Amino acid sequence: MVQMGLDFILGFVVAAYGLLLFDVPYPFTEIFFLSMSFSSIKVVGNYMFGNYKQLWRYTSFRELQNIIFVSSIFASLFSFFIIFGLFQASLFFLVFDSFAYFVGATGIRSIRRFQYFIRLPNFSQKAESLRTLIIGAGSSAEALIDSITGDSTVGLSIIGLLDDDKNKIGAEIHGRPILDDTSKMEEIVTQQEIQMVIVAMPTADVTVRRNLVSRARKCGVQVKVIPSFTSLGRGNSSLYDTTITIGDLLDGKEFQTKYMSNSLKKDHDLVLITGGAGYIGLHLVDYFLSNNYRVRVLDNFTFGKDHLKHYENNPNLELLEGDIANIRDVVPVLKGVNTVIALAALVGDPACGVDAEETLNLNYEATKILIETANFYGVKRFVFASSCSVYGAADDVYLNENSPLNPVSLYAKTRIMSEEVILERCGNVEPVILRLSTVFGLSPRMRFDLVVNLVTVKAIVEGKFQIFGGDQWRPFVHCKDAAKAFYLAATAPSENVESPIFNVGSDEMNYNLKEVGKLVHSCVPNSEYELVESQEDARNYKVSFEKITQVLGFRPDYTLASGIEEMVDAVQKNTQLQNYKTDTFSNLQVIKSKFGSK
Repeated sequence: MVQMGLDFILGFVVAAYGLLLFDVPYPFTEIFFLSMSFSSIKVVGNYMFGNYKQLWRYTSFRELQNIIFVSSIFASLFSFFIIFGLFQASLFFLVFDSFAYFVGATGIRSIRRFQYFIRLPNFSQKAESLRTLIIGAGSSAEALIDSITGDSTVGLSIIGLLDDDKNKIGAEIHGRPILDDTSKMEEIVTQQEIQMVIVAMPTADVTVRRNLVSRARKCGVQVKVIPSFTSLGRGNSSLYDTTITIGDLLDGKEFQTKYMSNSLKKDHDLVLITGGAGYIGLHLVDYFLSNNYRVRVLDNFTFGKDHLKHYENNPNLELLEGDIANIRDVVPVLKGVNTVIALAALVGDPACGVDAEETLNLNYEATKILIETANFYGVKRFVFASSCSVYGAADDVYLNENSPLNPVSLYAKTRIMSEEVILERCGNVEPVILRLSTVFGLSPRMRFDLVVNLVTVKAIVEGKFQIFGGDQWRPFVHCKDAAKAFYLAATAPSENVESPIFNVGSDEMNYNLKEVGKLVHSCVPNSEYELVESQEDARNYKVSFEKITQVLGFRPDYTLASGIEEMVDAVQKNTQLQNYKTDTFSNLQVIKSKFGSK
């Protein structure tokens, strides 16, 4: 708009001056309106040839050509009017007007570009003095300041630090003062005219880091984060920015208005479920469709689409085949989505142990792609499937969402890594992390590589089953109840998910494995039950589910007994389920066949 305005003023001044200079026989009022008309014609011509789509600090050769072309068309048109007596002026006026307009228009653009580039040295100096505040006065901040001090190309000027350790306030790190505690961040950002905040607290709780990032962003400054030590251990030691979204890019003139409006348009009833054709996903698809949501499923359909056949004519369901670790598959499915539910992953300790690199790719790298792309495209909420296995081996106490994590498997470690990257890089997305209990129960896409399901089907088909160890505690949740928890998390008011981590299950469904064996045996009384001493599985944890009950109102519909009884009935009636060793019933066997030969 600025460029169009300047072109209009230029065209008006040039035309008015030319008409007066060459003594055109028109009164002053007509000269005024003629000049307005001439200028408007040129601005419209420039607009039609796309001269206002480019950032106006740049002047391209094509733009100069367009200005010449518009001026030539104008001169040719009015030459015709002059020759045939339709306009009273000399041809010298047209030559002057066209030449002066071209010189003026290109001059405006050249001056603007010159101003931009002449300021580049100052811009560099400005970058070097970009006023920066560091949150956290620990070893990470010390190393960062040291590296910035020794590198003049970094472009940051550290004004000071904040830290909640009262003993540090007033001290200095490499000559930079520790100004106050983090509660004063907004005040100091304003007082010190801070332009960038760096959160240098990699060992802090992820919710603390996320809160600091959110507060800093509300101050209108750039925000960067030093990754957690988990990320640093993988070599991702650089700062990363969390502020860019598609809205930031679409403000640029390079994007068409039409593209902008379509890209930012959100369907508040559109939910993306990755892994929606899976064990829990099928129940979740049913939940949303039954509640009149539109559902988009992204799945690799390793186990086929047959279980979704009864939905094939449902206009509210969209099935897309793709890989969650491939950004080319992820980007199209996120456009227009309001809520993402991330179920797709390699699930379970044995399956993750088949190919460690593929596990990292699907269980961590894919999560990073998904959350960053979700933030970029303005997704409102991101619900992630984690696991209570992150608690690992624990004492005989009930663990809550703030309990220490002690993972003993690759699967659990990738869940922790994913939780961290989601909370660190969620930007404006509302993250919700559901740590699932050990899942069991009947599903259209049945699994028999889960402990309760496996011992139940063995008791029915083979008439005997074994429990290894027996003293280990586990919380359990039915797969349909797990889907219910995802639905509640996806649709809850924002204030209910401000503290974003929830254990999923119920206190009454914490069992040790001996009790599970006894319960299965009671449901299949003709079976033989053997308890085998084993120390192979070190996981042992009991979990509290008070938070999800109180905050989200989650209460399971299934008990362990009712879920087992439902499976017993289904297996006894369905001969296909009795063939439980078929690969399609086991994530582990499918992963082995796909990656085991590597």
